[in-house]
Amino acid sequence: MRLSDKMNLPTNMIVIAIIVVLVLAVVGAFLLTSAGGQSSSAGANKIFAEGCLRYCTSSAEQNYLNAYEIKKNDQQFLNACVQLGYGTEEFPVQCLQRCGCDLTTSQNEINTRLQELITNVETA
Repeated sequence: MRLSDKMNLPTNMIVIAIIVVLVLAVVGAFLLTSAGGQSSSAGANKIFAEGCLRYCTSSAEQNYLNAYEIKKNDQQFLNACVQLGYGTEEFPVQCLQRCGCDLTTSQNEINTRLQELITNVETA
């Protein structure tokens, strides 16, 4: 047996061991990535559900005011809503619609609020 034959066996084993380690690393990275996505989605669902409980009221007017408040002060809820595909950052009222909040208003309510706004502007 030649010296080169004795050297080939350990070299072949080293190459095989390196390939096995690389395959395990790729499989491990894939599993960690998919598990991270699920936990991120679960976290977004939790934040969204808690926000729905916090922001939905029986008053459509208050719900619209809450949408404004969300846009100004609750980026975490808004990010969760957008991540889940329920709404956009520009229109947080879409998030509240997805929550099932009451957002129905009558023309009479709109006219009343508009008149109040005009009165407030004129007296300011």
